[in-house]
Amino acid sequence: MWERLRKNIGWSLLSMIIVAFSGIFIVYFNTRSLGVEGLGAYATILAFGLMIEALAGMQAWQAVVALADNEQDLADTFAAALLINGGLAALGVVFGCAIAFIIKLEGGWAVYAHLSTLLIRLPDPALGVLRWHNKFGFIAVVRSTIALASMAVVTALWWIDASLEVYIISAGILYGISSIALNIEAVHSCTPKWPRKASIRRVLSFSLPAGGSGAVGTLRARGVVLLLDAFAGSAAVGLYTVADRIASVMQLFYRAAFEAIFAELSKFDRRSGIILRFSAGLFVLSIAAWISAELLGGWVVAIIAGPEFKLAAEVLVWLVIVAGVNLVTMGARAWVVLKLGPQTMLIANLISLLAMVIAPWLIIRSGAIGAATVLLLFEAIWIIAITALIMRARHR
Repeated sequence: MWERLRKNIGWSLLSMIIVAFSGIFIVYFNTRSLGVEGLGAYATILAFGLMIEALAGMQAWQAVVALADNEQDLADTFAAALLINGGLAALGVVFGCAIAFIIKLEGGWAVYAHLSTLLIRLPDPALGVLRWHNKFGFIAVVRSTIALASMAVVTALWWIDASLEVYIISAGILYGISSIALNIEAVHSCTPKWPRKASIRRVLSFSLPAGGSGAVGTLRARGVVLLLDAFAGSAAVGLYTVADRIASVMQLFYRAAFEAIFAELSKFDRRSGIILRFSAGLFVLSIAAWISAELLGGWVVAIIAGPEFKLAAEVLVWLVIVAGVNLVTMGARAWVVLKLGPQTMLIANLISLLAMVIAPWLIIRSGAIGAATVLLLFEAIWIIAITALIMRARHR
């Protein structure tokens, strides 16, 4: 198990490193072509689209991995998840476009075109099939290829001095191509047929709490960006985006480890030993990252984004702390979903939304730093809530 786990994390981590590098590369060019205000508007639109995509996705990959016991079961579960995600994506496009129109989201027609790509952005069921088959290498190749393609596209857009609308549409198309590639391979791995009603019910019963939990997580991450835009403006979002892209290096490592560990724990006895060993190492990594951000953050921001974004350095320190908390608690999150059920995770995530009560005040008072502080409050409340829920479960 350990050898396969290391291999799967290695594949995921390799792709995440390439994605992280491409993200830094993209920020380098976007800050110079869009400026603080333009980058803020661009990031707000992407956050809005990704939030709707997460709501439609419902973390369906977890349902496919956790519920499929054999190849036939896998094909049926995949088909059910794909059908559910497709219907939710269609609803997401309608409601997303309506909300964008009502709040007059900057970007005009390009926003609606970007949201329409949600109809082909259905990666979650396919990711579940590929992870069930331990095809982390293929996922890594797709992610890396799209990341490299994004670098080429952004360079071309910078060269021709493209408008904000072109940037928005290009992002949606790249997301769609990635999803199509994953689904083609998933169909080759297990041929889906029209799902049984029982399979649809199983996927829904698992995905509603799991997807709700994922949706709350996305609401926290992307919702903060939307609140920042509403209460502090696009310039603050621009600063936050630069810091977030740099801090995302740690977040990507969290994703790589979570995906691999979840796949392994779902097949074995779900012991906590593996979690404790990983968490100890990740704690050391998090402390090192925080010290690096404190000492080198200003220098890194100046090189990547330029002097116009120098205030992002302080935001970076806060976001690295948030990423560190995510990283250290990663194993516990996977264990909670598989041992206590996704309902427990959903409850803890919902409780963490209490931080939203003071979010506007923090953002008005401190701008981008206030938004980062809100994220840290989310994590602190989540830890308290999940600890209480685990203790309650043990005393039953």
